[in-house]
Amino acid sequence: SPVGGASAGFVPLQKTVTAILAAIRHKANPVMLDFLPVSEGVEDHATQTPLAVAKCAEMIVLWRRLIALELMAAAQAIDLREGLTLAPATGTIHAAVRAHVPTLKEDRPLGPNADALHAVLADGYWRPAVHQILLA
Repeated sequence: SPVGGASAGFVPLQKTVTAILAAIRHKANPVMLDFLPVSEGVEDHATQTPLAVAKCAEMIVLWRRLIALELMAAAQAIDLREGLTLAPATGTIHAAVRAHVPTLKEDRPLGPNADALHAVLADGYWRPAVHQILLA
């Protein structure tokens, strides 16, 4: 936070990040813990593939949310460093974040900003820009 002191700044988001990381770790547990014989013993076990795919899809949503929060924090850190010159690719990403999330100048609820950035990541809005950066 540019204010410091009693200002919360991005501190409340740390709890959200921690909860998301815990959920990702929980979903990363192998589904093979549910080892059940199938086909009246003809097959050793069911692979639980549909469950593994569903868990992976849920993890991708969580990772997108985590990336949105990390992008917000990174953009804020850049904004707090006066006179900083960014590399072109970093500048592109910073500008894309700032197109959806304003710089934090005083405490405000950050949930709506995080939701907006998560939605942008989820809808593929940045795919062309990221692809162009990766090819550069």
